[in-house]
Amino acid sequence: MGLITVNDDRFIAKVETQKIGDLGEITLKVDENVPAKTLPSRKLPLSLQDDVKKENDKLVERQVLIPVTEPSKCVSQMVVVRKPNGKLRICIDPQPLNTALMRKHYKLPTLDDVLPKLANAKIFSRLDVKEAYWHV
Repeated sequence: MGLITVNDDRFIAKVETQKIGDLGEITLKVDENVPAKTLPSRKLPLSLQDDVKKENDKLVERQVLIPVTEPSKCVSQMVVVRKPNGKLRICIDPQPLNTALMRKHYKLPTLDDVLPKLANAKIFSRLDVKEAYWHV
């Protein structure tokens, strides 16, 4: 019926990058009236401790993490999850921080907002970004 055209010659099989690069800086505005919280560390299974140390060292080397050596009023808990591929995903639980952040109001578009813009689209692609979380 000719409804779909597959452009095999336009596919990119794999794009690799070595470094995240300079992602710029952002200033978060915090409501000073919300009291800061220092949460205790979550227990880390012994079987994960060496892998977490290696992953944290890699993130410090890549300047994704910056070590803090002095006391802080606000401390979030680290969360470690093993991904399906066996690697670790290290995050924080920002719940106390989220209560103090002052955000700009932005309405996320819904599918109904986006579909009309795709009416005349000719090429669709899917991008799977490695470690995309760090880019956000």
